[in-house]
Amino acid sequence: MPYKFDRLGEGTYNTVYKYVKNGFPFVFKVQKQSLPEPNPEGFIGAVEIEQAAIHNSLDIIDRSIQIWNEINPSLKAEKKRYIINRQVKDGWVVPYIEGKQATDSEIKEALILLTLAIEILKQQL
Repeated sequence: MPYKFDRLGEGTYNTVYKYVKNGFPFVFKVQKQSLPEPNPEGFIGAVEIEQAAIHNSLDIIDRSIQIWNEINPSLKAEKKRYIINRQVKDGWVVPYIEGKQATDSEIKEALILLTLAIEILKQQL
């Protein structure tokens, strides 16, 4: 059954779409491939190719699914293939969670608080 995919946006590693399946909203994440960028002299050499390969390897679908499922065991992600705008797209699907995207400063603050809490717990053991 074809779904209607609404493009939500894109980040460094993924283009993100929202769709509804059986009355429930889901997010489909498609990895963006980096192409080597020319160095300041205008050349693409081994270093530039390696940088693009490293960037592409940071968010491979299976790794993303594994990390998501470790963090969110009750909201399992799965690998999927869909056709969007007549193009086959491989990606991964997770339930859509209503809310707003955390800002960098909110994430930083949460990580600091989490780190402090862990240190306090270690001292109590």
